[in-house]
This record gives sequence, structure tokens and C-alpha cells, in this order.
Amino acid sequence: MTRGITPVTFVKACIVFILFIASMLPLSATPTRATPAEATPPPSIRTICASTPVPAGWVVISVNHKAPGCAPAAQYVIMLVDDSKPLLSMCSVTPVPEGWTIVNVTKNAPGCAPFDRYIIRRG
Repeated sequence: MTRGITPVTFVKACIVFILFIASMLPLSATPTRATPAEATPPPSIRTICASTPVPAGWVVISVNHKAPGCAPAAQYVIMLVDDSKPLLSMCSVTPVPEGWTIVNVTKNAPGCAPFDRYIIRRG
């Protein structure tokens, strides 16, 4: 007699695995729409494809050339400019926001390449 997993044990293990995976999924698979009164402001960090214009008031903080959803274009991680921060790090893909000055430049910086990384200061 060979020892191994029986078909019944295999099926039980599969059911446990499926229940485990299902427990990690959201309860509702259908998206809910917020009414205008419930609408929340967008998050301060997003990702977009390089083929999409960067919205006004946002800067690129990282460039990913291997993002599958944007190929062959790169993917940008963008951040809403926060005037309450004394310093920000950004890629030179986007212009320095009005009212900010460059205090440091790293040429061809990792995370921004082939662009430069700027450290900018308010004022």
C-alpha cells in the first residue's frame, strides 16, 4: 500500500485553501459610487502613465520604466505639492512649482533616471 494524499484529503485541502483566499477578498465585488456630498479629495500620491499629462499642482517623485500597465511608456508616481512641508524631493520631469526653489540637484538620479532629482524648498 502506498502512502500519500487521498482524493478526499486533497479536496478538503482545496476547499480550505479557497475559503482562506476568499476571506482576504473584499465583501463586495461591485464598486460603490460616492454621491457628491460623500466625495473625498483625491489621495496626495498617485501613479499615472507618462503619456498622461501631470495635473497642475502635482510633481513627479518617481519614474518606473518597467511598469507593465503603461508599456511602452514609463509610469510616474506623482505627489500633490504640500505647501506645509519645508522640503520636497521631485524628478525634473515636471517644472519646479511656483514659490519653490531648488536647493540640491542629483544628476540622473536613481528613481528619476534619466531625469535629475531636485530637492526643493518653499520660498
